Amino acid sequence: MSTAIGPRALRWLDAWTGRHEYRPCRAIFRPVDASLLDPRLAGFVEKAVTVRLVKAAGANTPLAGQRLYRIVTSGAPRLLLPERDFDFLE
Repeated sequence: MSTAIGPRALRWLDAWTGRHEYRPCRAIFRPVDASLLDPRLAGFVEKAVTVRLVKAAGANTPLAGQRLYRIVTSGAPRLLLPERDFDFLE
């Protein structure tokens, strides 16, 4: 008897644990305040990028209640950016 877990069981487990939220997804990068933008991100503005959820902002930060994402498209700096800066395509 095999004890291997099938793909259907793994999908259920991912949904139950919330891990599906951490999968990469596509979004258009549209920063709310371009004047505060890191210059290394200028080439990604108004372009479709791949992002991944990293964590939620702490309650005592200016971004409280926002989810923080990282652009994982090749060449992007490893900065955390708020959810409000992205228009999600998926």
